[in-house]
Amino acid sequence: FIEADKLYKKRGVDISYAKKAIKIYQSSLGSVSNQNAVRYIQLARMQFYVGQFMQQETAGSSRLTYFQSSYENASKAAKLFNQDFREFPSLEHTQAIIYADAIYVYTMGLSQWAKLKGTFVILKKWPEIRDINQSLIDNAYGHIDYHGPYRVIGLAHNEMPPIAGGNPQIARKYLKIAFENTLIDRGFSAHMYNNIAYASRFLKDGKREEACEIVNKSRLMFKRDFEKVSPDRVPESLAEKKTILDIWLKNKCFQFEGP
Repeated sequence: FIEADKLYKKRGVDISYAKKAIKIYQSSLGSVSNQNAVRYIQLARMQFYVGQFMQQETAGSSRLTYFQSSYENASKAAKLFNQDFREFPSLEHTQAIIYADAIYVYTMGLSQWAKLKGTFVILKKWPEIRDINQSLIDNAYGHIDYHGPYRVIGLAHNEMPPIAGGNPQIARKYLKIAFENTLIDRGFSAHMYNNIAYASRFLKDGKREEACEIVNKSRLMFKRDFEKVSPDRVPESLAEKKTILDIWLKNKCFQFEGP
């Protein structure tokens, strides 16, 4: 596992390192237990990363497989503590942290798998994804992964049309919480996707200047020591840089930049 973790840290250099790390985990992990639950969650995170960032045009059905394996492995860890993920059981502190992490990672993989399966599937799975993340928030675990549960719910409401249940007020509220609670002194969130999501909400609200303020500050991050902002997700930030630049160009955010 030490070797696999070293390989995974190099995932930003080449995604093949993440794939090699996954194979080591898969060959080394036995049946899920209290002793290896955290490693099952880590395996699920690695599988999610590969599914999310592998080249889409050549991935074919591989992305579906990675996302499905991700949520299945996270589910195995979570079921050691509880069967119904919409409920948060009474657990001692360490177990509660593991369980919270497991069900959160489960929703990450499930949501991306469902999106790839199509509109009908994501709408069918959305209530479960929503309820699990709301349960995390209600039980004081809304802060995990840079306020990830807020980001998941906010993004969904931001993307879904009202006829499918999308609520702009909820999107605005939850994305603001994720953004403001992860702010650093440079005026943007330490998690790049919190910046992308909140800026996207501002654009939908017709507030281009507010959106561009976030985008411009986020873009400038990459000109400095961005590795120190969120050192645990440097490869993810670099991959998300393209989205920031796309928003910057499309909305002519350079018009709001200083001299």
